[in-house]
Amino acid sequence: MDMWGIQVAEIGTFQFLRMPVRPPQTDEVLIRVAVTGLCRTDLKLIRVGHRDLLLPRVPGEEVVGEIVEKGADVRGLECGDLVYVYPGLWCGTCPACRYGAENLCRDMRIMGFHRDGGFAEYVTVPAPSLIPVPDGLDPERAVFAEPLSCCLNALELAGLKPGMSVAVWGAGPAGTLLARAARAKGAEPLNIDPDPERSRLAGGCERRSAASTSAWSPWASGRPMPKPSPASCRGVGWWSSRGCRRQTTAWS
Repeated sequence: MDMWGIQVAEIGTFQFLRMPVRPPQTDEVLIRVAVTGLCRTDLKLIRVGHRDLLLPRVPGEEVVGEIVEKGADVRGLECGDLVYVYPGLWCGTCPACRYGAENLCRDMRIMGFHRDGGFAEYVTVPAPSLIPVPDGLDPERAVFAEPLSCCLNALELAGLKPGMSVAVWGAGPAGTLLARAARAKGAEPLNIDPDPERSRLAGGCERRSAASTSAWSPWASGRPMPKPSPASCRGVGWWSSRGCRRQTTAWS
């Protein structure tokens, strides 16, 4: 059986082509892809490569889909199940894995880097990496599980509590998820982004003119400036956050 998919054969370009569907091994399942999230890392590996990238490769590391075939040794999963695919496969024997921190495994093999990912009609994945999607949760929302979990972890590390204010650097996808998660926890988030439209959509701040006595202004009508933030989370890449901090300093 063949399928359509995106393949990166050399850095700097990609192809949309027909390719064979790999049948699942005894401990694998075949997924019909419902939705794959586009991560900034996917764009990076196409444009400039990545230290973990093995070519040729089908990218895509945030995948939700339906099981259509399973290996003989797979238990607890059935064809027709809607699942989220955890992108990594850990070794199970290193100190981190034995401690229960599989996400820190140094021999982690990652979907979309070491093995083919979800920018195709089908993807074959290890059964242990599958997480059942709860009933009633559609794939377009379930695909945010991985980036949202990163945001929740950041808020936990920040010690966020109800009633606290938190500054969120960036108003893109990660910054918006950080703000929504903070608000769901009863905190008061404020997105700061040099792009006024993204900041407006996230309910953040805009830049006023250089002659203004107040450098930042809330977008929401009548919304007062929040109290000083004891917590701060970065929802942008390193270079973007450096630029955001520089501009914020210049405007204050």
